Amino acid sequence: MHSTYSILLLCFCIPSQVLASLSTQQTEQETPTNIDNQVKMNKLELDHISITAQRQPIVSSKLIGNSHLITNRQINQISAQHLNQLFNQSAGTWLSRGNGQESLLAIRSPVFTGTGSCGEFLTAENGVPLRAKGFCNVNQTFDYHYFNASNIEVIKGTHSARYGANALHGLINLSSPLIGINEVANQASLIIGPNQYANLKIHNTKMLDYANEYAVGLSLKHDGGYQESSGYKELKLNAQFATQGEQFKVTHIASINYLDQQTAGYLQAGKNAYQDRSITKQNDHPQAFRKAKALRYQAKIEAQTDHYAWTLTPYLRANDMSFLMHFLPGTPVEENGHSSIGFSGQFTNLDQTNSSWLIGLDTEYTQGYLKQTQANQTNTSSNFLNSILPKGKHYDYQVNSLNQAIYAQLSYPITTNTVINSAIRYDQISYDYDNQMNSGNTQENGENCQIANCRYTRPADRKDTFQHVSYNLELGYQFNSNLFGYAKFDHGFRAPHNTELYKLQNGQLKPDITDQTIDTLETGIHFLSDKYRLDVSLYTAKKSNVIFFDSNRNYVNHAKTEHEGIEVESSIEVSPSFSIQANFSWAKHRYANDINQTDLDGNESLADLTDNDIDTAPRFMAGINLDWQLTENLKTQLATKHLSNYYLDPENQHEYSGHTIFDLMTAYQINSNIELKLNIFNLLDKTYAERADFAFGQYRYFVGRPREVFIGVSYWPD
Repeated sequence: MHSTYSILLLCFCIPSQVLASLSTQQTEQETPTNIDNQVKMNKLELDHISITAQRQPIVSSKLIGNSHLITNRQINQISAQHLNQLFNQSAGTWLSRGNGQESLLAIRSPVFTGTGSCGEFLTAENGVPLRAKGFCNVNQTFDYHYFNASNIEVIKGTHSARYGANALHGLINLSSPLIGINEVANQASLIIGPNQYANLKIHNTKMLDYANEYAVGLSLKHDGGYQESSGYKELKLNAQFATQGEQFKVTHIASINYLDQQTAGYLQAGKNAYQDRSITKQNDHPQAFRKAKALRYQAKIEAQTDHYAWTLTPYLRANDMSFLMHFLPGTPVEENGHSSIGFSGQFTNLDQTNSSWLIGLDTEYTQGYLKQTQANQTNTSSNFLNSILPKGKHYDYQVNSLNQAIYAQLSYPITTNTVINSAIRYDQISYDYDNQMNSGNTQENGENCQIANCRYTRPADRKDTFQHVSYNLELGYQFNSNLFGYAKFDHGFRAPHNTELYKLQNGQLKPDITDQTIDTLETGIHFLSDKYRLDVSLYTAKKSNVIFFDSNRNYVNHAKTEHEGIEVESSIEVSPSFSIQANFSWAKHRYANDINQTDLDGNESLADLTDNDIDTAPRFMAGINLDWQLTENLKTQLATKHLSNYYLDPENQHEYSGHTIFDLMTAYQINSNIELKLNIFNLLDKTYAERADFAFGQYRYFVGRPREVFIGVSYWPD
């Protein structure tokens, strides 16, 4: 690790002459239009405004940190069936695609699994988290109405000092049309494809008068599923209304999401089974399902005087979900949900001649619940499992939570070229847990299991409180008009998820766990000219008190992990009709101490895991997009994404070989109102796995789809 710190310091000290030769005189860029017939990258995409990383707008070429913006133009061009097809453009980011709309996220990290693993990241909409802290879900990105987004920002690294718990490895923020920096054109579009896929999208924005504006976006999607007995129906609706005066603006935003999914499980037919097309449509769990609904509302109130500005955002959220746990013996059904009311406020100065500062307050009250019920007796080859996993109700509890935080940040220019930033935040998260069943590890009727104690354990009612101070320190230096360098340190945390405290097993009644923490050091550069952009960042992070399941099936948090890597993103306009965007990342995510870990079927890891790679953590990821404007009306993009090999288990005994996939997106504009699309995903018909793992003594794969062709039409009214 000492060598990594030395490399970080060396990178920050790169002399300006290294990249100065690439600089050219800045020229004024064209304003992006709703229907863009040019591949030439507009200034907005080369040097976007980050509204997320520092909770206030900043030009990304002067951002101390690493941000990737997915624009509305890119969203429309790809017309993704799954959000992971958009995140492939962001270095060091992998949204591992499960079945249907399910996914697992990785940003500067392995793909984390388990109920609390969603707490490693923060997912937000217009700055407000999609789910309450302590109540997130690993699949929660399916709540995003990304078809209707102005833009999606991926912020890499630790950001707890500004956003509190959960932003350990990174955060994602979707901006709605009246909030974001990209204009969303009025349009209606229809995309159809194999397996009865259809996606109807409608968006309308209108100025009612000089002070009032509304926007409405609707998406209806159906997918018959590639595997047997799979598929989903999905509805997403977003409505906004904004009114403004000379010194204020109020934006109301409401979102509704509904998902009805018939889920296909892993393919479990031996090593590399995903390569055999004769069996890839198999579904061993035709009864599996997931149903989810979510409702969110926020009112963003912005006002300013001559010297100060403030923003107040009251919000509401409610969500419910049920799904069959087909990956567990006995296949119980879990039902969970929560409702929240919250408020976020911040106050900042406008006269930033000498320094800029911001102070803020976040508070949120949540009522949540969880139930788990098994309809039938467990029927496996193990009499022991059949006995300790009984039919009936396993869990039934409610949790009330209060999350309160105050924070402050300061930016001070030391010289005309040097700036120093700092942020600090105090969070308190309290849980009030109420068990609705008998306590302990008995059956629902209070009787003991026959061969041994029942596995599922319910603690008695209790209250838990977690408090933490997060902080960061940042230094930025402008070498010349094109080159900006930075270094930063962040300390962040996440509190235990409610399921890590109250959904217990094997007689554990009160886990001895506390906040999981991370310390991250990062350095990097941003280089920008009129036709070229380069972003390079190096990072190293140490995590402590990592929460995991031990060999006794108890939650503990004495694990330590280390994470280090390099990320590069670049964009270049080769000619007015041809441009290239590329990204790559190299990372190593490893165990820093030996842990007494268990796998899903209870087998203890006997090997010393120190210095082993964490499973599902590819060392190398890359992507290249080539954009051509072939004629005035015809444009195309060839995109490639590469995922290197990775281990499937903590012992590093089983491995997936990795893959490289090509996609081709083509659009032909008939006139100013109509555009036709032809998108081919997995162009070379590669056999691959979206995700692989090894558990219960078996290789398990989420199968990658074969070559698929989608056609579409978009209409923009005059």
